Amino acid sequence: MPLPLVRWIYQWLQGRTMAIHHGESRSKTVQMFSGAPQGSVLSATLFRLHIHFLPKTLARFCSHLFADDLALIIKGSIETTFTQNIEDLEQQADIAMKLLENFSKNLILPVNIKKTKMMLIHSIVSPSYPKVLFKNETIETVSSFKYLGVEIRTKMGWGSFIKTRLDKIRNIYSALRKMFRVIPLDQYNIRRKLFCAFALPHFLWLFVTWFYFTENQRQDIEHVYCTGLRLIHNLHEIMMIGIDKRIRQIGEQKIQRI
Repeated sequence: MPLPLVRWIYQWLQGRTMAIHHGESRSKTVQMFSGAPQGSVLSATLFRLHIHFLPKTLARFCSHLFADDLALIIKGSIETTFTQNIEDLEQQADIAMKLLENFSKNLILPVNIKKTKMMLIHSIVSPSYPKVLFKNETIETVSSFKYLGVEIRTKMGWGSFIKTRLDKIRNIYSALRKMFRVIPLDQYNIRRKLFCAFALPHFLWLFVTWFYFTENQRQDIEHVYCTGLRLIHNLHEIMMIGIDKRIRQIGEQKIQRI
């Protein structure tokens, strides 16, 4: 990196202060000696450079790094028993935590242990869990974990993830019904844009993992999606009006026969 650019970045990071504003009140100004201004493109770039060698440090493990979130995948072996796998996972996790601890210490980059979770993917009814420590603190074991918007569970099922998304979509439909009462059918573009802006993004989350779903789960998603299409075109009320007319016609025919 050119020396003038390094000096410019150094000057840019100097003299930074922080204060909390709440209404007309303002806290005491505190001078900052570490970190970078939030919201700046340069701050994100500097952070990426700062942790550039973290994946290489954990190269023996499968690691996924997104911004400041790190996910480590430690695999077991199908040839060994479950108990032996637990022991092997504990040993590998201990190595990973020591590597991460040294990296954190060398770069003065603390790890939030309270937000660090451990999850065991298994198919056992009553499993024993590995004990994972970081700086002599036990990492909490959870049965489900949300990573980058996707909920992952110990049984690798998608039921809870689908249910959460569909519940959100149904709540959106409830709000759209109230809005569509004052939007006439000839304003189709407005109705369609509202659906695409609020409901469609949740369907896109589901379509990404579509091929992992069961046939029943796909049918549930298709049903909710078609409900949204009927909502846009107001087909539900049109169908109800058609049914009502048909009932009246049948009633009139019976009266005439009598």
